[in-house]
Amino acid sequence: SSDLPEPEPDPPPSHSTVPASAPTTGNQSCCMRLLDRVAAFFHHGPPALPVPSSVVVNTKEDGKKLELVLERWTLACFGNELIPGRQNLSIVFAPLPTLALYSLLYLTLAEKARKRMRKICAVSEKSITSHGPLVSSILSSIEPPSTLFFRVFVDRSQLSSVHDSWTETAQSIFGNKIVVSVEREALPNYILRNSNEILFHTIIPTMTGLMGVASASVVAEWFGKTSPFPSRPFALTYRESQIHEYFVLVGHSRRLTSPLYTAWWIDLRSGEESSADQMSLVLMRPFGRGGILRLREDLRPRQLHDLLIYLRAENSREYRLLLPRLQLHSEAEMLNKWRLSGVEVSALRSGPRSTHPISPPFVSAVHGATIRIDEMGVSCTLEDEEKPHNRLPHSYSPLDGSLDRLIDPNFHFRADSPYLLFIVHVPTLVPIISGCYAG
Repeated sequence: SSDLPEPEPDPPPSHSTVPASAPTTGNQSCCMRLLDRVAAFFHHGPPALPVPSSVVVNTKEDGKKLELVLERWTLACFGNELIPGRQNLSIVFAPLPTLALYSLLYLTLAEKARKRMRKICAVSEKSITSHGPLVSSILSSIEPPSTLFFRVFVDRSQLSSVHDSWTETAQSIFGNKIVVSVEREALPNYILRNSNEILFHTIIPTMTGLMGVASASVVAEWFGKTSPFPSRPFALTYRESQIHEYFVLVGHSRRLTSPLYTAWWIDLRSGEESSADQMSLVLMRPFGRGGILRLREDLRPRQLHDLLIYLRAENSREYRLLLPRLQLHSEAEMLNKWRLSGVEVSALRSGPRSTHPISPPFVSAVHGATIRIDEMGVSCTLEDEEKPHNRLPHSYSPLDGSLDRLIDPNFHFRADSPYLLFIVHVPTLVPIISGCYAG
């Protein structure tokens, strides 16, 4: 038999931290000191590894302060400031290509409007310049059928109104294909084909102007062995559950436990064997069933960045995990959301020595992302209709006739309550796809 570590204990009844004045025994005091050291790592500890290229930053000479632009952008999307979200907290989005569109919009704006954008995710001309090579390196390492797609479309009739300086700057940062002109009749098929059919509901705006599109999908397999598991409850809150389909994954993973959540790093096999270390799935689940909102609100860019560094450096061990089958799809117009966040999408800046706008205004910014997780691995194939889940009272027990007693019910981790998920590009620690699954 395989030598597995001890199963994960049941989570505490609440996600709140232990008061400092609580009486403790000698063993409890030792445990609390250990938890304090783990917590201190995320708030004050230095990075365990050299800072990777996923840090798209400005470096200030006075304090050498690193502004984690991509991490800040990802967490702002979790806060529904930049990406429209669902009512049930489930969301999926592609941080990297959407930030590229946001950066290209930044290049068209006047300085007054740029200041508002810098408050959201610290984007600046210097961070945009650093963002380009990072995107290019990831594009070159992603193998089909995984995709990373972003473009800015301009109508042929408006080509003369796009200033050469803006086009040259955009192409020098993000490549020659970033700004393209496609006939309006051919645009839907062009978007559908290049986005791996993710953007199948894209509406072409009637107004003339720049149209941005961004999408991402990842297709990868597990390294470990998988098997189906009988349906059991997925806890939405302390009082409400829903019957959910699960599967078992036995394979090498890495984990980190903090006072408020547990995090898991699961390696994925994408493409050929040479790209086996390119992608990973990272899960963050709060201990309290009602703690997902607190985790989304309290997680900071530095904490997320240091967490990924720590997990990448950890030695993997063989664990037995219970994971839900899930599928999430997002396709939304972001421009209205950006306006609500204070972004002036029509505040155009003038070209060099000219009073004319540097480009037409953005009239659309479409985003799409898809993820499916099951026994086969991670994919972007969705069913035509999502299966409805039957809600059950919290007192429901899966052992009452619904669980085959020949199946081992012990796991090191059970993802049976809401959690955050990240598909991470391992060499750069860039989240290709991020999301929250809440049933």
